[in-house]
Amino acid sequence: MTPSGRTGHRCAPARPARHGRRRARRRSSRLERFNPLLPRPTVLVPAQAPPFRKSAPPARREPVLCPHPTMAGLLDQYRLSGNRQALTVLLEMAAWADARTAPLSRERMQSVLKVEFGGMNDVLTRLYLETGDPAHLRTAQRFDHDELYAPLAAGRDELAGRHANTEIAKVAGAVPGYEATGDARYLDIADTFWTHVVEHHSYVIGGNSNQELFGQPDEIVSRLSDVTCENCSSYNMLKLGRHLFPARRRCTRSARATGSSARPCRRIGPASTN
Repeated sequence: MTPSGRTGHRCAPARPARHGRRRARRRSSRLERFNPLLPRPTVLVPAQAPPFRKSAPPARREPVLCPHPTMAGLLDQYRLSGNRQALTVLLEMAAWADARTAPLSRERMQSVLKVEFGGMNDVLTRLYLETGDPAHLRTAQRFDHDELYAPLAAGRDELAGRHANTEIAKVAGAVPGYEATGDARYLDIADTFWTHVVEHHSYVIGGNSNQELFGQPDEIVSRLSDVTCENCSSYNMLKLGRHLFPARRRCTRSARATGSSARPCRRIGPASTN
């Protein structure tokens, strides 16, 4: 095993950041040449969004789960390589999400959120942070799932029986929610979730969930099968931690600088930093 962590390969010298940006631009150009969808961003005009059909056969529908990773990839293309065409397509998709969700009552929207929707709140909030357009933040906040967020904000673990990766992706969107609004409740939600999952729902190898579901806390030894530790859940927990820890430090520094003690930022415990 070499210093790079790869068997049989020497550790390559670090390259300046500009080389990474150049590679990203070259890849972006190749995508534009070979992907026929990119030159036609108007295919996603909100007015063309098909209505919900009550006559559709009963089945599991996830109408915004698939758009989310596409939108996240487009945002990365714009942020990392400055691809304006990716931003144009992303803005059309964000407008589509707004047009589809704006007519729904809060009660109906909360019902929709019972179905897996990826990290729509995450990508839309990050789009707001890039563009400053409040419409994106408004749309993102429609994806705040009260059934999950309310217990976590109160410090309660009510994860048993819930689909793990569905909930992890929802909570990952809470951290940019704090960055966009300054509301410490979002950080409390993310911190409570992280702490409970890491300390009470995770296997020794770092993954979580059995058959993609959370169980009762501290009973994970009784849930050992050949389908534990879904990779998607592990990825999203790493993503959540990567954004949660710096946000907590910024929150603490801000509270100290202003002398505020009305809503202090909770310290992430030692078990949550491993």
